[in-house]
Amino acid sequence: MRISIHITSRDRLTEILLLLQSLRTQTYQEFDIFILDDASGTPYQIDHKFNCLIVLLKQEGHYIKVIRNNQSNGVCYARNLLITNDTLNNPLTFRCDDDVILERDYIEKLLKVIDNGYDIATGVVPTILAPVFERETKFVMPVISRIGFNKDGEMDYIGDDLGFQYLEEVILPSHHFRTNALYKSEINKKISYEKGLSPVGFREESFFSLRSLWQGYKIGVNTSAIAYHIKSPSGGCRNPNYQELIQLDDMQFRLWAKNQFKKRGNPT
Repeated sequence: MRISIHITSRDRLTEILLLLQSLRTQTYQEFDIFILDDASGTPYQIDHKFNCLIVLLKQEGHYIKVIRNNQSNGVCYARNLLITNDTLNNPLTFRCDDDVILERDYIEKLLKVIDNGYDIATGVVPTILAPVFERETKFVMPVISRIGFNKDGEMDYIGDDLGFQYLEEVILPSHHFRTNALYKSEINKKISYEKGLSPVGFREESFFSLRSLWQGYKIGVNTSAIAYHIKSPSGGCRNPNYQELIQLDDMQFRLWAKNQFKKRGNPT
C-alpha cells in the first residue's frame, strides 16, 4: 500500500536532513513525502544539502512536495494544511515529527499493526540522549498508554508508555498514540487536528486519538518499532513560554474530554 508521509518542520534543517536520510533507508519504500516548512528563518528550499536529499528521493521513485508557509500558526494548523495539500489519495498517511531518526524497519513494523486489524499504528519514541531502558511488555498489558476516566468523566490516568524501549515485539491496543503514527487516510476526511490549541499544540495527538476512538477506529502499538527522538531544544514549536502553553493546552484537553465523555460515554 502506498503511503503519504506528512512532515511539518520549523528551523530544524539538520534534524530534517537526518529524518529524510532515515526514510531513504527504510525497508519499506512505497511512499511519497509532503513537507511543510512552517516559516523557518531560512527557507529549506534554498539549502543545498536539503535539495540534494530531495533530488535523491525523487530519483528513487518518491513524489515529493515541499510547501513554504510564510507565517506560522502553530503545529495543528500546519498538520491540517498538509492534509489539504495531499491530493494523491494514498490509502495510508504517516504523520512524522521532524526531530526523529527512524530505525530501518519502522514503517514495516507499523504496517504489521495495520495488517493486524488496527486503523492507527505507532511505535516507541525513546530519547537518544537518555540511557537505554528496556521494559518487559507484561507491565503494560493489556493496553499500552492507557487513558482512564472516572465516573464523572474526569481523566484520572493518562499513560505515557511509549517513551521507552521494550524487550519483546508485541502488538498491543492503545488509547492514544505519540507523535509518529501511520493511519488509514480515510480518517483525514472525518477528523482534523484541534484548532483551538496554542501554537505548541500540546495534546494534539491525544485529541486526534480520542476522536478516532469515538469514531470507532482502533489504535495499535508495535513495541519494537523505534523512532529515536532527538528532542531538539530549539526550532519547531519551542516558545519562551513553552511550559505555560503546555499547561493551558492540557487543561483544555481535559475539559474537552470530560464534555465528550458526558455526550458519548467512555471511548476506551
